[in-house]
Amino acid sequence: MKCTTLISNIVPLATGFTLLGCSTASIPETPQANPVQGALITYQCKDGATFDARFSEVEAIADLPDQPNLALPSVESASGAKYSDGTTTLWTKGEEAFVEVNGDMVLVDCVAVSPDAAASVANASSATNPTPASQRPTPAAQPTPPAQPAAQPSSTTAQASRDIRVERVQFASGATSAVVENSITGYEIIDYVLNAQAGQYANISMATDNAANYFNILAPGETEVAMFNGSSGENQYEGILPESGDYRIRVYMMRSAARRNEVANYRLEMIFSDQENPSSSPPSASSPADATVSGTDYSATGDIFCAMTQQEPSGFCPFGVVREGNGSGFVEVTKPNGSTVSIYFQNGQAVGAEGSSGEFSASRQGDETFVYIGDERYVIPDAVIWGG
Repeated sequence: MKCTTLISNIVPLATGFTLLGCSTASIPETPQANPVQGALITYQCKDGATFDARFSEVEAIADLPDQPNLALPSVESASGAKYSDGTTTLWTKGEEAFVEVNGDMVLVDCVAVSPDAAASVANASSATNPTPASQRPTPAAQPTPPAQPAAQPSSTTAQASRDIRVERVQFASGATSAVVENSITGYEIIDYVLNAQAGQYANISMATDNAANYFNILAPGETEVAMFNGSSGENQYEGILPESGDYRIRVYMMRSAARRNEVANYRLEMIFSDQENPSSSPPSASSPADATVSGTDYSATGDIFCAMTQQEPSGFCPFGVVREGNGSGFVEVTKPNGSTVSIYFQNGQAVGAEGSSGEFSASRQGDETFVYIGDERYVIPDAVIWGG
């Protein structure tokens, strides 16, 4: 792939990429089939950078440097396959790919290097250019692209360490929910297995301090194909279960973070109840204030992610919440030094706090509210203030 314009000074882009010396590229006019639906392909680029892309019929989810889990809709292309959100564009042709941002090339001469890439490209190409039967490899020589690629590392070392740890979740007698707090490092994967019945209501959410940490849900009997993918569902699932049996909640990290051996601390909450029983149906947004936890004034208690300085990684702080209905109330958090801070909510929005000094601010990310008070940081899931 040749660049038509050389840039003498390397200019950083707002997205965190760096220009690699070209602003336009020509694409050969030979039509090319899209990658196989569901395939995850790892690309190695000219400057040493790597990125993953997971393809479907309508979009590519690209795990780009500094832009993880970027959804790029499929758009019409005269040659190859093109995915673009209007700012970032991913082009693929056979085993090659490149990425441009705002019309400038940022990743060039990228080649598919994952073990399943060749099979994915070959299978896609055969749809328009069938290979004569006499030249086709035997079935044993044709690996099938992984159906649940997000949890599969690409390198030989990663593949060797892809053992999935299985932990069975048991609810306490009479309880309809369970909470797991744990951490994973690099390519570690944990399957939380629990038994449920068809028609039950399920609400599963995960709070994490690593943006590349997700969970998938696998239906009974499945080991790879996910019925829910947390990377596109913002780590929040709610619905009616389709069948009875053992469900797997698979916790993992995207390859970009796994390759760097990053650590993710997470809190996984699982709620399963009988949808036909009104007393166990999920609360609506207009539910009145909850009943209190025995012996306290709190509607619920638990732990949330917190940090007391900007440099400190997130840990866990105990909390109690007083819900007043309609997303209003306050969350009282106990700090590591034993003091408390109360964070106030109105209609689901964090509006202020007392018990800590410093400027107050709050922002929303998915189904969580990030609260900052001076150097302190608190991550509060919607379920804390809304219930459920």
